[in-house]
Amino acid sequence: HSDLYHLVIDLGVKTFAPREWLTKVVWKLVDEDTMIVCFEDAVDNRFPVGAGKGYLRASSGALWKYDRLPEVRGIPQTRVTYVQQVDLKGLIPSLIANSKIVGQLEYLSTMRKKFDKSLEIDA
Repeated sequence: HSDLYHLVIDLGVKTFAPREWLTKVVWKLVDEDTMIVCFEDAVDNRFPVGAGKGYLRASSGALWKYDRLPEVRGIPQTRVTYVQQVDLKGLIPSLIANSKIVGQLEYLSTMRKKFDKSLEIDA
Protein backbone atom coordinates (compact mmCIF):
# COMPACT_ATOMS: atom_id res chain seq x y z
CA HIS A 1 0.00 0.00 0.00
CA SER A 2 1.15 3.58 -0.51
CA ASP A 3 0.11 7.19 -0.23
CA LEU A 4 1.46 10.64 -1.09
CA TYR A 5 1.77 13.43 1.49
CA HIS A 6 2.21 17.12 0.71
CA LEU A 7 3.19 19.15 3.77
CA VAL A 8 4.21 22.79 4.29
CA ILE A 9 5.69 23.97 7.59
CA ASP A 10 6.48 27.53 8.60
CA LEU A 11 9.66 27.37 10.68
CA GLY A 12 8.52 30.40 12.67
CA VAL A 13 11.39 32.66 11.59
CA LYS A 14 10.35 35.70 9.50
CA THR A 15 13.37 35.57 7.19
CA PHE A 16 13.02 31.84 6.42
CA ALA A 17 10.85 30.53 3.62
CA PRO A 18 8.32 27.88 4.64
CA ARG A 19 9.59 24.35 4.00
CA GLU A 20 7.66 22.02 1.75
CA TRP A 21 7.81 18.22 1.63
CA LEU A 22 6.41 15.87 -0.93
CA THR A 23 6.69 12.42 0.55
CA LYS A 24 5.64 8.97 -0.55
CA VAL A 25 4.78 6.55 2.22
CA VAL A 26 4.77 2.81 1.63
CA TRP A 27 3.70 0.26 4.22
CA LYS A 28 4.00 -3.48 4.15
CA LEU A 29 3.07 -6.31 6.45
CA VAL A 30 6.27 -8.38 6.30
CA ASP A 31 4.80 -11.26 8.26
CA GLU A 32 2.14 -11.72 10.92
CA ASP A 33 4.41 -10.08 13.53
CA THR A 34 6.19 -7.31 11.60
CA MET A 35 5.06 -4.20 9.77
CA ILE A 36 7.32 -1.66 8.07
CA VAL A 37 6.38 1.89 7.06
CA CYS A 38 8.83 3.88 4.90
CA PHE A 39 8.73 7.55 3.96
CA GLU A 40 10.84 8.96 1.12
CA ASP A 41 10.96 12.04 -1.09
CA ALA A 42 8.63 11.87 -4.06
CA VAL A 43 8.31 13.54 -7.44
CA ASP A 44 4.83 14.28 -8.73
CA ASN A 45 3.90 16.72 -11.51
CA ARG A 46 0.89 17.87 -9.49
CA PHE A 47 3.35 19.41 -6.99
CA PRO A 48 6.18 20.99 -9.02
CA VAL A 49 9.23 22.25 -7.11
CA GLY A 50 9.10 26.03 -6.70
CA ALA A 51 5.48 26.40 -7.79
CA GLY A 52 5.61 30.16 -7.14
CA LYS A 53 4.43 30.00 -3.53
CA GLY A 54 7.79 30.89 -1.98
CA TYR A 55 8.32 27.46 -0.45
CA LEU A 56 11.69 25.76 -0.21
CA ARG A 57 11.50 22.01 -0.96
CA ALA A 58 13.02 20.12 1.96
CA SER A 59 14.02 16.47 2.00
CA SER A 60 13.43 13.65 4.44
CA GLY A 61 13.24 9.94 4.87
CA ALA A 62 11.94 7.84 7.73
CA LEU A 63 11.43 4.23 8.71
CA TRP A 64 8.96 2.88 11.26
CA LYS A 65 9.17 -0.79 12.14
CA TYR A 66 6.61 -2.47 14.38
CA ASP A 67 7.40 -5.87 15.87
CA ARG A 68 4.82 -7.85 17.82
CA LEU A 69 6.29 -9.13 21.08
CA PRO A 70 4.94 -11.81 23.41
CA GLU A 71 2.02 -10.68 25.56
CA VAL A 72 2.68 -9.82 29.20
CA ARG A 73 -0.17 -10.85 31.49
CA GLY A 74 -2.52 -10.90 28.51
CA ILE A 75 -1.56 -7.40 27.33
CA PRO A 76 -0.21 -7.09 23.77
CA GLN A 77 3.32 -5.70 23.43
CA THR A 78 4.95 -3.99 20.44
CA ARG A 79 8.51 -2.85 19.85
CA VAL A 80 8.72 0.28 17.69
CA THR A 81 11.87 1.27 15.83
CA TYR A 82 12.01 4.79 14.37
CA VAL A 83 14.76 6.27 12.21
CA GLN A 84 14.51 9.65 10.49
CA GLN A 85 16.78 11.92 8.49
CA VAL A 86 15.73 15.45 7.54
CA ASP A 87 17.40 18.11 5.43
CA LEU A 88 15.62 21.46 5.83
CA LYS A 89 17.74 22.90 2.99
CA GLY A 90 19.34 26.30 3.23
CA LEU A 91 21.51 27.61 6.05
CA ILE A 92 19.70 26.90 9.31
CA PRO A 93 21.34 28.00 12.59
CA SER A 94 21.85 25.04 14.92
CA LEU A 95 19.66 26.64 17.61
CA ILE A 96 16.64 26.54 15.28
CA ALA A 97 17.46 23.09 13.84
CA ASN A 98 17.88 21.62 17.33
CA SER A 99 14.53 23.09 18.47
CA LYS A 100 12.80 21.24 15.61
CA ILE A 101 14.50 17.98 16.61
CA VAL A 102 13.09 18.35 20.12
CA GLY A 103 9.58 18.52 18.64
CA GLN A 104 10.10 15.18 16.87
CA LEU A 105 11.35 13.55 20.06
CA GLU A 106 8.39 14.97 22.01
CA TYR A 107 6.06 13.34 19.49
CA LEU A 108 7.68 9.95 20.13
CA SER A 109 7.45 10.45 23.89
CA THR A 110 3.76 11.38 23.59
CA MET A 111 3.12 8.25 21.55
CA ARG A 112 4.88 6.06 24.09
CA LYS A 113 2.84 7.56 26.94
CA LYS A 114 -0.43 7.14 25.01
CA PHE A 115 0.12 3.41 24.48
CA ASP A 116 1.86 2.67 27.80
CA LYS A 117 0.21 -0.22 29.65
CA SER A 118 2.70 -0.45 32.55
CA LEU A 119 0.04 0.25 35.18
CA GLU A 120 -2.14 -2.57 33.85
CA ILE A 121 0.79 -4.99 33.71
CA ASP A 122 1.96 -4.12 37.24
CA ALA A 123 -1.56 -4.30 38.73
